[in-house]
Amino acid sequence: MRLLPWTGADGRPCYLSTDNPDSLLSRLADDIEAAQLASAEQVLSGAKAVLHDPRPVNAPCVSR
Repeated sequence: MRLLPWTGADGRPCYLSTDNPDSLLSRLADDIEAAQLASAEQVLSGAKAVLHDPRPVNAPCVSR
């Protein structure tokens, strides 16, 4: 049983039960997961750059 990288119309997880890793849905899930991982790598790289930047952050002042 494979958890797919999307949810159903009702918001519940979708699962795929197949022995064929080359099925249309298996390949689609592989492609989407690869895109998600690539996106996560970019986000992580950007976060690391921000965390290692020695310059001070100019955060806006919040008054109440």
